[in-house]
Amino acid sequence: MLRSDHAWFWFKGIPALMITDGAEFRNPYYHSPEDKSEYLDFGFMRKVVQAVVATVAEEAGIVNGDAVIYDTDFFPNATNETVACSLVTNPNPVTDLLFLNHDRCNLSGELQWSLYDAIGQLHRSGSSPVPGTIDMGSLPAGLYFLQLRNGSFHAVEKVMKR
Repeated sequence: MLRSDHAWFWFKGIPALMITDGAEFRNPYYHSPEDKSEYLDFGFMRKVVQAVVATVAEEAGIVNGDAVIYDTDFFPNATNETVACSLVTNPNPVTDLLFLNHDRCNLSGELQWSLYDAIGQLHRSGSSPVPGTIDMGSLPAGLYFLQLRNGSFHAVEKVMKR
């Protein structure tokens, strides 16, 4: 378990994590002068990265991200949805009121929203018409994820609070 860069951190007493797929046992050129990209299996590497990201997201309790996932081999809770419109949030960074508006959308009714901090803790939730506002004045400064949804629309926006 000392055959990678994490070992040097361990030797200095710094916590580090090594995640491996056993490459040194599959690739005879691993960490040698012949270790070139043409000997790498990028399809397999992609699946390893997907598995790591899915595991970290699951362990962190992340509800949603702001990307659409199309290959769901390692993401059992992902969907292949596409959004034909976009929600506009401004100002961003925000100090007090965050304004919600839409671009190329025909949203009707209330938009349900939930506001999570960077570690996934829910800080607020509610509903708002679009156009509408969310009061963020009393929240501490930091990065937030605003989950927005109604019957036909779902999005997650990154919002920076000053």
